[in-house]
Amino acid sequence: AYLDLRIFNRTRKMEEVLPDFLQEVSSNLKGGLSFEKSLWMAIKPRFGIMSNEIAMAAKKVMTGHDVEVALREFAQKYNSNMLKRSINLITGEIRSGGKISDIIDRVVHNLKRTKALKDEMNASVITYMIFISAVVIFISPILFGLAFNLLIVIQKVTALLATSAQGASGNVGMLTNVSKVSINKAEFIWFSKWALLIIAFFSSLIVSIIEKGSIKGGVKYIPIFIISSYVFYLICLKLMTAVFSTLIAF
Repeated sequence: AYLDLRIFNRTRKMEEVLPDFLQEVSSNLKGGLSFEKSLWMAIKPRFGIMSNEIAMAAKKVMTGHDVEVALREFAQKYNSNMLKRSINLITGEIRSGGKISDIIDRVVHNLKRTKALKDEMNASVITYMIFISAVVIFISPILFGLAFNLLIVIQKVTALLATSAQGASGNVGMLTNVSKVSINKAEFIWFSKWALLIIAFFSSLIVSIIEKGSIKGGVKYIPIFIISSYVFYLICLKLMTAVFSTLIAF
């Protein structure tokens, strides 16, 4: 799982810089350089992993490999449809002998347009993400803390009513049965903590899918949701217990 996430993150970083890298290649081509030289000159530190991979492909070309084969091998290393389609278009243009800079410009334009559409989609679903986050971090802990204290209050009230009824008539009926129901505080707290853990885990996956389109892209939300909901639950539990204890005392 760790290696899978590392590969996924590397792929995402490459997809982010792919339009800028291809634009740099296109500028070099328009400046009169050959395609192989344009690739080599486009290698810049700001492109990070992309520069490293292109450098490896360029070294293969320099040692006798065909440029199309080297680029295809590079694209096949990563599970990225964006990268594979872009490389296929470029290698197809190289094979047909067309003007490579024009096809690269069109690829860059489409990649930037796709990114803009994804950003618009993320902005449109931000309301759902905020709602889910609020339910997990705030509402669920409050409800579990409130349920814990309400159960204690109900138990004490029914016990008091049963005692009063027994002293008055000696026949307590259903109240006696209710007052005998014992609530194990430790078990309820244990249950609520595990319930919050499960809710936070699956909610973080849902938020990941909504925002990134993939569970892998939002793994960082899992510890954030779990820790936040757990800490807020402990705070709510202590505050509500203190408040309800004061009310019961009166």
